Amino acid sequence: MTYLWINPVSERMISVEALERMLEKHDLTRVVCRESWGEIVLRKYRELLEHADGTFADARCPEAVSLVRSLQPEIQIADIEPILIHCAREISGRKDLCDGQKLVTTPCQALADAGNALKLKNTRFLTWNGLLQELGDTVEGAC
Repeated sequence: MTYLWINPVSERMISVEALERMLEKHDLTRVVCRESWGEIVLRKYRELLEHADGTFADARCPEAVSLVRSLQPEIQIADIEPILIHCAREISGRKDLCDGQKLVTTPCQALADAGNALKLKNTRFLTWNGLLQELGDTVEGAC
């Protein structure tokens, strides 16, 4: 079985009907996170800022982190993984999904690369366009 977690950015680019057709056509089972990772990550940032001494850079975008490190190395980078990575860790470790591969869509290649570098068990990160290309598909109803 192949499970698919769709990043909310990607999800908004396709109609519900088109998504359901694509999932059925390619025998993909959509999964969602049980935890509210968006709220959890937001809370972590709030807690960081309440106790921060100095300036912290947001760590959600690997490209932005690289840019900050190259231009302003004195700025601290928040040690908080992106929501997408939290979701992927949950999905990768869920016992109810242990019988298959997990695909995690990302809005950009940098996040896909960062996710794949984690080498989560039976979990692969790819951009939405990369998924469509891999499936040899286009999706009607996409924005």
